[in-house]
Amino acid sequence: MHSTIPHFTAFQTKQIFAQGELIDIIEKMIDEQILTAHAMLFIFDNYLGKPIDLDLSGSPEQVRARYTTKNIEIKVGRPKLGVKAKEITLLQRQWDWLSSQSGNISATLRKLIDKEMNDPHSETNIQLRKQAVDRFMSNMLGDSGVYEEASRALYRDQAQIFYQLIEQAPIDIQQHIHALSKYAFITE
Repeated sequence: MHSTIPHFTAFQTKQIFAQGELIDIIEKMIDEQILTAHAMLFIFDNYLGKPIDLDLSGSPEQVRARYTTKNIEIKVGRPKLGVKAKEITLLQRQWDWLSSQSGNISATLRKLIDKEMNDPHSETNIQLRKQAVDRFMSNMLGDSGVYEEASRALYRDQAQIFYQLIEQAPIDIQQHIHALSKYAFITE
């Protein structure tokens, strides 16, 4: 679901400054010589719709090193998969169903979760998209008359009204909202 939009987008006032991974945005900031806390850039995690802060202290090389993945140490041997053991509570019939599936219970749960996460039309993912769109709009349009009505239309699944209201936003913000809201409405 996430592959349709870049992971991060930076806005300078109401215009898109850069999109991509954090290192892409930082490289453009270095190129444009605006690598300061006063650059007036608003950087958003597009998957969550949340603004993020960057640590821009130090020289351009230090900032670049902080956000590049090239500096990650490669270790020999079997990689850690990041699996965490936690407890869940299920009804007996749910445990019975899980036990009857091929593979172990953990593998079955991981497959079910991955299937849900990768289905942009699932109710859960539609709700997550709406929340991300709403967070972004709140930050970028919260002081305009557009935000409240557009937010209401978003949560009421009134796509046509939502997109009409968004047309009042600055063009880059409007286009970004269109990209973020691609899977935010229930399709029949």
